[in-house]
Amino acid sequence: MRKIILDLCNTARLDNDETFVLPEKLEFEITSNTYKLNTLVITARNGDKKIKRKCTDNKTVDLSELAFAGRIELEISNVICGNVVKSWRVPDLLVKEIEHNFQVIPEIEALKSEFNDKLKTLEKAIAQLNIKLEQGV
Repeated sequence: MRKIILDLCNTARLDNDETFVLPEKLEFEITSNTYKLNTLVITARNGDKKIKRKCTDNKTVDLSELAFAGRIELEISNVICGNVVKSWRVPDLLVKEIEHNFQVIPEIEALKSEFNDKLKTLEKAIAQLNIKLEQGV
C-alpha cells in the first residue's frame, strides 16, 4: 500500500514517485509527522466520477472506484469541530491501461519523463548545429 505524506506545505507527496502497477485495490495510507490528523475528508475525481470519503480512526482510503484510465485529482482536508484547518493537494495520478492492467503514474514522474525526452531532442539539435558550425556551413 502506498503512503500519502502530509507535511507543512499545501502539496502532499507520495512516499514513492515511481510508476506502479495497480494492485487489486487502489488504497493509500495517509500519514503526517507534522500534524495530528483528526477527521480527514478526501475528495477525489477521475473524469466525471467524483467520490468523497471521511476517515476518522483509520487513515486508509480506498479509491478503487476511480481505478480506470484517466487522471485522478485528489485533495485531503484535516477537519476539527467541523472546520477545515488544513488542506493538501496531491499531485495528479495518471492511470494508464496496458494489456488489461492499469499503471498508476504520479504526474511528477510523467513530467520528468517528458522533460527528459525534450532535453534529449534539444541535445541532438545542439550537436547537429555544432557539427554544421565546425564544417563552416
